[in-house]
Amino acid sequence: MLLVMVTTMGNFVFAAAEVPARQGVVTDTIGLFTSSEITSLDKVINQSKIKLNVLTAAKLTETEAEALASQAYKNWELSQNTVSVVISTNPNYVFAYYDNAELKKAVSVASTKDIKGIIDANFVPKAKSGKVADGVIELSKAFNMLKLTITPVVSHEEVKESQEVATSSSSEKPLMISLLVIVLAGGALVVIVLAVKRNRAIVQIKEASKEINALFSKLSELSGFVVMQDYTKGLVTGKTHTFLKLVDDEMDLIREVVLKTSDELKTYSVSWFGSVNAMQKAEIAKNVAQTSRGKINELKTKVQKVENSLLEIAKKIKESNEKVASFEGKVRKLQETTSYNLDSMTLRINDAKTFVAAADEADDFDLVEAQSKMDIAIDIIEELSTDIEKLHDQFVIFTNLPNAIASAKAKVNEIVASEGLLLADFDPYKEFPIANNRLDVVGQFLRSGRTIKAMGETEKINRILNEAVLNTQKLVDMRNTTQESVINIEKKIKTLTSQSNQVEVEIQKIAREFDQKHYIDLSTSFALIKEDIQNAIQTLPALKALNDPMVQQYIKAATQTKELINAVTSVEIMQQKLLGQYGELKLKQDKLQNQYKDAKQNYQQAMASLDHNNIRSTSNLESLSISINREMNQAARTLDLTPVDLEDIARQISTLQTSVGSYASHVEGILKEKQDAERRLHQLQTDYSSSRIRYGNKVNTSRYNSQYNSSISEIDRLITAGLFMQAMSKMNQAESYARDMQREHDSIIAEERRQADESLRSSSSSTSSGGSTWDYTSSSTDTSSSSDSGGSSW
Repeated sequence: MLLVMVTTMGNFVFAAAEVPARQGVVTDTIGLFTSSEITSLDKVINQSKIKLNVLTAAKLTETEAEALASQAYKNWELSQNTVSVVISTNPNYVFAYYDNAELKKAVSVASTKDIKGIIDANFVPKAKSGKVADGVIELSKAFNMLKLTITPVVSHEEVKESQEVATSSSSEKPLMISLLVIVLAGGALVVIVLAVKRNRAIVQIKEASKEINALFSKLSELSGFVVMQDYTKGLVTGKTHTFLKLVDDEMDLIREVVLKTSDELKTYSVSWFGSVNAMQKAEIAKNVAQTSRGKINELKTKVQKVENSLLEIAKKIKESNEKVASFEGKVRKLQETTSYNLDSMTLRINDAKTFVAAADEADDFDLVEAQSKMDIAIDIIEELSTDIEKLHDQFVIFTNLPNAIASAKAKVNEIVASEGLLLADFDPYKEFPIANNRLDVVGQFLRSGRTIKAMGETEKINRILNEAVLNTQKLVDMRNTTQESVINIEKKIKTLTSQSNQVEVEIQKIAREFDQKHYIDLSTSFALIKEDIQNAIQTLPALKALNDPMVQQYIKAATQTKELINAVTSVEIMQQKLLGQYGELKLKQDKLQNQYKDAKQNYQQAMASLDHNNIRSTSNLESLSISINREMNQAARTLDLTPVDLEDIARQISTLQTSVGSYASHVEGILKEKQDAERRLHQLQTDYSSSRIRYGNKVNTSRYNSQYNSSISEIDRLITAGLFMQAMSKMNQAESYARDMQREHDSIIAEERRQADESLRSSSSSTSSGGSTWDYTSSSTDTSSSSDSGGSSW
């Protein structure tokens, strides 16, 4: 009876009798896995002894998913060492099915007990975290770790193939005939398998032969290509021909290897039991073919590179010859226009022709030499091209250069006359003869055809003329700037002289109020300032003389003015610093006084805390207090001294601050000890009162009260005396009385309970009780079948 269950999964409809076509080890009908995950699953499963075949579905019930796993196993005709696994989503179920008695036994004795246990332990944890593919891999590993021996089996496809050759006997014939048929069928199956493997090997040998034979045509093609380069393009001698001969030699080596391999394949015969060797032979031949193809392509690339170089040189030779021919016509025209002989251009045209011809000759036997000659020719041609192109324009500029020289000289004359310059330390007129000499050089270059060099000399002439005019004007600017600077310097010196008196007053105040160490350097600095001011005053007359219209050493005057400005500026900075020294010292003094007041106030606050909390001063505090009072008195006396030594005061106040800090910290610790002692005493009294009330009906508390009250009195005395740590220790003794009271109470209660239990047991000994036990037997499962299935939700 066939049970058919149909369920809809998206666009797919599954029936127990209609399983989808198998797509490999993973049949993913709902797109549960990515392509990379499927590849990974294929690799892992195909390398395993126990192989999984996974089918995905959706929206199946638990019953439908389990039935689908069984039906897929049968429809796909899976072998005994294969497990059918169905993974269904929405809701999530996974079921596995196989038909193998040894595997079933191995599953039953495993620690997980059954298939569901294997799935729960290996697949479900990964699937719950979204890693379904990893769950399948773990499930595959779990099946393959089971302790069993898988008997080699023939797949359904191989059995089916063997059944087409061997026919089965009728069950009604004698037993001997049946055995004979079985043996024949087995032999036929072996023959078929050997035939299949042999045919595959023959196919691979043929494919390798085809690849090897294809190389002969490639070698012939390359050989023809080389011959064409060698003869058609004239590469018959020298280094180029030597290169092509090396290519021929390499081709001969390749041809020898290919021919040897081809002959071996032609004479090779695949035997019935030699399929493995034949396949290895075919693989070696394919490797030879691949390597040879690579070498042939490399050789062709080398030869192609030679051809490209030849074509490039030939192109350059043609272009260069065309340019040289055009240059000859242009030079003749320029000779007519300018009346120049242009002999340099003529010589360089001939040189270019010579190098182009040498390159044309060398390319037949030496590409490197040809390229070198061509590079020289191209450099000459490029220079010639510029010289010819720019010659006419430069000729026009050259004819105007005398006017430019005269114009620059006129501008200099105008400045000298209008400003009354004596030109004592600079003579611009010396530049004009230099310009005229360079003008002659420009003419020589142009007449020979060296336009680029003529342009360079023209630029130098223009630079000389511009500098002559500009430097003349700079003399006027220097004179005017020096005059303004001298006026400013005089003002600054006047201000510095006035401030010097103020600085001297400041230093005197410092000397009166502060120790010598605070002003000894100031006096030295002030002496240097006065010296620098005096030097500046003495320098000014000489500086004015240099800038005088009757002397006109403007450059020297400008240099000395700049030096004097720097010196005066330095004096200004030093003087301003000195003027601020008294204020800085007073600020330091005020700061130290404030620090002294703060330390004194902190000390007084700490003492007040002791008085406020009725705490007696300890010996340590008394010792610190004496030291602090001594340090405060000493600091106060030092602050009142005149002159004041700020460094000494700073050291004393630092020491005072440290002592006050230690005193305050010590007081804070004593206050905390008192608070802790008082808090614990209060809690102790509260707890004892509570215990006395709670235990009073069972325990005679009066004998504890006397000891407790005595301890409390002693604790109060210690706290009043400021002995807080001793008080805390005494509290431990007082707490022990409360604990003794509790232990006595607990002992009484325990005794009462014991007596009550004995009374109860005594009263119940006269009654009797009875009962019966029951058991159940569990139903056993059939273990005779070799198939097994199981599943779980996730």
